[in-house]
Amino acid sequence: MAHGYYTNFTSIDNIKERTIDLSEYGIDVSETFDALLSPTGIVNQFALSIILQIFYVTGFILPGWLHAYLSENVTSGPLLPYIQYFAKHLNPQSIFNTLARSLLSLFWELISRSLTSFILFGVFTTTSEVSKTTLTGILSFLTNPVL
Repeated sequence: MAHGYYTNFTSIDNIKERTIDLSEYGIDVSETFDALLSPTGIVNQFALSIILQIFYVTGFILPGWLHAYLSENVTSGPLLPYIQYFAKHLNPQSIFNTLARSLLSLFWELISRSLTSFILFGVFTTTSEVSKTTLTGILSFLTNPVL
């Protein structure tokens, strides 16, 4: 009897029957799985992560430049306490540390996404699907309004 339980549990049809059906709310769970965990989806998600990291980095560099300019030109007045307060967050070393942390995080994300894909789909399927990914497909994903 235990053998029948395991056989039925691992059946593809039974697994599909056990997935969450959220279609009545306008949610396609398989589309989300394909977008996030399929080998092609992993490449697309990594491209999205790169773009988000660019936004994040830009969000530190531009205020850093502004802070450096204000630090050189504002020596007194009502802005000086604010400039001094942000000096610990927007100095060149802090910005460089943040950029390095961002790149390291992106590197570990690539490794974890790759390992997840290898575990879920196998090395050969993953590499085969990733090699089929095109720049047009990635751009289509990045410009999709249902990102």
